Amino acid sequence: MNVMIINQYASNKGDRAVLHFLVRELKRNNISDISISTHDRKWWAGSGIASEAGVKFVPWGLNTERPVNSGLLRRKALGIRDRLEPVRYGLGRNILLKFRKAPGLKRLVCNGEFLRAVNAADLVVSTGGHHVTTLLSPDAVSGQLFDMGMVHMAGKPLVLWSQSIGPLEFRRPENAAFVRSVLSEASEIFVRDDHSSELMEKFGVRCCGVRQTFESVIGLNDFFPSYKNPSDREKILGIAIYAAQARAVADHAAYVNDIAALADHAVQKGYTVRFFPMELKDGGSDDRPLIREITGRIKDPARCIVEDRDMDTAQHLAKVAQCRVFAGHKTHSVIFALAAGTPLIALAYHKKTEDFMAQYGLSRYAIADREISAGRLCNCFDSLNTELDAVGRLEFEKSREYGQAVRNDFSDMVKRYVHA
Repeated sequence: MNVMIINQYASNKGDRAVLHFLVRELKRNNISDISISTHDRKWWAGSGIASEAGVKFVPWGLNTERPVNSGLLRRKALGIRDRLEPVRYGLGRNILLKFRKAPGLKRLVCNGEFLRAVNAADLVVSTGGHHVTTLLSPDAVSGQLFDMGMVHMAGKPLVLWSQSIGPLEFRRPENAAFVRSVLSEASEIFVRDDHSSELMEKFGVRCCGVRQTFESVIGLNDFFPSYKNPSDREKILGIAIYAAQARAVADHAAYVNDIAALADHAVQKGYTVRFFPMELKDGGSDDRPLIREITGRIKDPARCIVEDRDMDTAQHLAKVAQCRVFAGHKTHSVIFALAAGTPLIALAYHKKTEDFMAQYGLSRYAIADREISAGRLCNCFDSLNTELDAVGRLEFEKSREYGQAVRNDFSDMVKRYVHA
């Protein structure tokens, strides 16, 4: 059986961890022929996954790759390609809405290498995450939605795995219709939070295979054979910030000052502060420039460390497990801490983070974006320090339970299509 994974974003460490889970679980279920569609293959060069037998990387259908050291003519060609991207997206959208299954027409707008991988696949899985949204892509115009549409045109079964959906706020009705069609025609949609199912129902999605599961990376909790109580760890506060969000000048300054104030407070309590970038160095949304801005405001920068090396998923999880407390803003930084059983302050730019914390009974340590302040962060930090082991062990035990559940859900899903 050939399984294709689509929508993978190569330079995001959370997306890389999700792929680690998917490939591992496919191989555990005796699937060894795996194609992975990623936004730029250069980020996987030399990785463990790329060297595994039976694993092949291909571009996105709406190809976004930028080859290293391109010549002048190649750069001009890439510029033309990028300028034509909205046209290609619109054509793909309109073809799907008008013709549904259109094996021949999709060749007009879609990357050939991607199409060949789709045609060879018995099952296509959209990698877990938050791809169907207007939060970061106006009108949800994105390469990820485009590629889902191409899979439908090819007549292949598409499973959206462990997703958060929404918000879905559209200016153009044809884009809303396209997203509704992509979701409705999916064979199954697995959602990882409580909010997404209700939102899809209100949006008019008619997929009969909507199922609940947990976040994929929780399934990597089995990396840890045993658990070390937070009170027995070094006094390290881990921090992962969120740099991709557009902020007004005043909001940006407030965010920098609030995170710096939390770091200063932790240092006063005897902690060292360790920043964890969640993007690969020089990736599309590299968070290191914002981290440097924050550390520039910290009173004792010598007590701050930036984990600047691009670690693989196992190394990253191990480093998070060394922290006594963690403050995470990027979604998968929150998940890494929960999987490792590291007491967590979760900053929520989207409702999904609040849902994750509610699943663990830890809503009191979730702070919505609009409520972030130095005072609130420092109060949560002090409160966590009064119940470190209770909170950490709760996280770890829940992650053991949820991790087994998400592995079982994935295995059951794969078996349905193997038997089909």
